[in-house]
Amino acid sequence: MDVYLIRHSAVAVEKGICYGRSDVDLKESCGLEFELVKKKVKGITADQVFSSPAVRCTQLAHYLAGSSKVIPDERLWELNFGEWELKAWNELPGEQLRNWTENYITGAPPAGESYSALFTRTKEFWEENIATSDKPVIFIITHGGIIRSILSYILEIPLHKSFSLQVDLCSVSKVVLAGGFSSIGFVNR
Repeated sequence: MDVYLIRHSAVAVEKGICYGRSDVDLKESCGLEFELVKKKVKGITADQVFSSPAVRCTQLAHYLAGSSKVIPDERLWELNFGEWELKAWNELPGEQLRNWTENYITGAPPAGESYSALFTRTKEFWEENIATSDKPVIFIITHGGIIRSILSYILEIPLHKSFSLQVDLCSVSKVVLAGGFSSIGFVNR
């Protein structure tokens, strides 16, 4: 089975703004970025397409899906930053931000979620929809945090090391699952 982990394109949010769970629009250049992603998966037809419910993901998912149905899944949302959503990072309370950055795995922003909580819901999604699937090719259009979490799970990388994995906007990571073995490759065409 080939699973393509696809990150959404650039969003219409000023640089330096926290927007994890917020449903923000895409930049006007999204059409060009959609074409870039489509080129990376050229000749590949997805048998199943999952997407975060965020508009920045569902638009790309529908663009790539062809005749496949897009299946939104709440567990594929980005990290919920709670009270920090749509606020400038440099305007967040220093003590709260420092506490979170020093303990983001199990700590959470006010009214938000921890990275371990995101990991748990991502793992549940994977075990329910991917590990038991008989589909040969699956696309998952989602966010950087979710992609790092999936890679951490299947490659058994500790969560605190997952941010060493570079997951750019419009990136495509191919995971090959065969006979209990997992490998990963990055698609750059």
